Order: sequence, then C-alpha cells, then structure tokens
Amino acid sequence: LQFIYPHLPLACATLSLATLIMYLNWIDEMISVDPLTKLNNRKRLNYNYKMYMQNVSDDSPLYLMIIDANKFKGINDTYGHIEGDAALVRIADAMRLSSNGMGKRVNITRYGGDEFVILIQAESINIVNELIRRIHDNLTDLNIEAASPYELTVSIGVAKAEGGISLKELIEKADEQLYEAKKNRA
Repeated sequence: LQFIYPHLPLACATLSLATLIMYLNWIDEMISVDPLTKLNNRKRLNYNYKMYMQNVSDDSPLYLMIIDANKFKGINDTYGHIEGDAALVRIADAMRLSSNGMGKRVNITRYGGDEFVILIQAESINIVNELIRRIHDNLTDLNIEAASPYELTVSIGVAKAEGGISLKELIEKADEQLYEAKKNRA
C-alpha cells in the first residue's frame, strides 16, 4: 500500500502498531511468568484451567498434578537461599524435560514456594504415571549433573478434573494425594 499511496505514512503507523503489540506481549509475559523458574505463574494457571475446561473431552480428560519438593526447608536452612533457588530451577528443568514431546497437552506452573502444578490432558492415567516416572528420573539425573550435595526429590499428587470441578477443589483433591505420597516417603 505504501507504494500505491506514497503520501500516506503507512510505514510509521505499521511500525507503531508492531511496537505496541511487542510491548503488550512483553507485559503479558512479565505478569504471567515466574521470574526464577520461567514457568507459568498462578495467574496463568487460572486462565489455562478455564481454557482447558471449556475444551476438555471424555477421550482426553484433564489431570492436575501437584508437585512439592521434599525437605526443601532443610536445603534453604543448610545451604542458603541461593542454593534453594537453584534447586527450584532444577525441579522446573526436570518437569520441562519430562514433558518434552507431549506438546500443548502439558502446562507447567510454579504454584508458590516449592510447589508446582502440572495440567495434563491424557487419554489415561498411565500417561500421567509415565510423566511422574520421567520427572523423578530426570530430577535424579540433573542432581547428579549439578553435583548436588543433598538429595533433591519431589512428592506428587494427582487428581482428575471431573464434572465441572473448580480449580480450587481439584487442587485440594490432588493435595490429599500429595500428602499421602509424602507420608509414604517418611
């Protein structure tokens, strides 16, 4: 259009619009991404859960996994908060590595502190169990690679989203399973 109408300042308008779009995307990322782990935050979790629930089907139900670092307070108290942050990043990396190849069916969130949430659309609980196994294996490998002076493990609870359940209720269901897993580790 600029060639057809050279007197119109279309290039300036286009550049301004492109700059505005980039700025809005940057702002959205800043308020939706955890700065330490580069995972989604709670705000994005709420949004993604709503989107999943609008599009969920019986042949690919939605599961929520809640992941909690075991004995994390001891890591912070013994090795300091910088090392605690490094441990959180390793957990995030293990979850990312483990979900590679699963596409958009997996959404990973830092829920808060040393807790993470994964939303996964899976045809069966077997796929979820395979993801859990991969998380444990990858976390072990990353700890060896980092020459970690402590054992970094996680406990995981799982709940299936059924019948229009709210995100809060689903997290509570998964939390029950998480505490059972923690009790079994002790």
